[in-house]
Amino acid sequence: MGLAFGGVAWVQMNMPLEPMEGLILDLRNVPLALCAAFLGWRASLICFLIAAGTRLQIGGIGMPPAILAMLIVWCVAACWAKVTRSYTDRKLHHVFILSILVSAHLNAAWILPEDVRNWFLTNASIPFVILNALSITLGGYLLNSEQKRIAKEGRIAASIMSDPDHGAWTKPAFEREVKLRVNAGTMETPAGLLIVRIRHSNFLYSMVPNFWHDKILGLLHMRLKDAYQGADLAFSIGASSLAIPLSSDQYGQKNELEQTTKRLMESDKFQFSADMKKLIIVDVEAIEWAVDQTLDEVIERAKIGVLKNRKVHQSATITGEAHVGLTKKKTVRKFAQVKICRAQTMRRCLEKPHS
Repeated sequence: MGLAFGGVAWVQMNMPLEPMEGLILDLRNVPLALCAAFLGWRASLICFLIAAGTRLQIGGIGMPPAILAMLIVWCVAACWAKVTRSYTDRKLHHVFILSILVSAHLNAAWILPEDVRNWFLTNASIPFVILNALSITLGGYLLNSEQKRIAKEGRIAASIMSDPDHGAWTKPAFEREVKLRVNAGTMETPAGLLIVRIRHSNFLYSMVPNFWHDKILGLLHMRLKDAYQGADLAFSIGASSLAIPLSSDQYGQKNELEQTTKRLMESDKFQFSADMKKLIIVDVEAIEWAVDQTLDEVIERAKIGVLKNRKVHQSATITGEAHVGLTKKKTVRKFAQVKICRAQTMRRCLEKPHS
């Protein structure tokens, strides 16, 4: 967004009004003000650098006050954003106040030469105030409305507690629930996550009816949720994994827990239709969740562990195939040697003189 608003400022400075040599009039400060007020310091910094660099390249007697005006606009809009951040809703009159405050950049004209300054303040200052009021108020209102719409969609998404297909918690809802339980004292801080991952999930999806593609995790969830403490908080990671929070005691017995969970998942086949039952093979791994780690960091570690396990599995498969091939070669060689020995024995028998 900073690049987009900076591009608008660049276009305006390359299509300006130039009442006298070196003095250009444009609305480059409007995108900078909107960027600083609504899009944050990173986007506004990018916009400022583009606008200031373009103005430096153009040069002229109006270049120093133009750079100063940009700095004034940037500071005023950033202060407005900080003050109004705590408001539950930014109204239209708040945005109009921003447009009036931004017009403080006209004070940068005082460092112009006297004749140019007098002309500018007499002829251009009032039109600039009017244009700022119209463009910033309209642009700010549209940006503010879009931000409210995005925030509303985010709240709606965060309010969804469980996935409608498989019934497990969503990750945002899981984080919120764990934090509430820990702070309320009804649950200890999780010491780890138990990752239950479907092995060869794409192959499994190709074998079952389409109806089950989004619901296979639900089968695992139903078998897991009453198995042990914390299993009711299982949440989904992608389309093929479930994660369950582990207490410190549970994580201390992670090897036994991994084996128990794997046996539970693979003990019986899952029924997908009246005439179709399939055994779901899973990989189970307990991952430590340190106090200073976020949930995203723990999940990322789990994904890295998956890649390592796949490489180890592929290496073991290649080694096993090589071993089988070597065994076959040895068997063939021994069989050939036996045949040679038999042939030599028969030859000796034939060559032996009869008594």
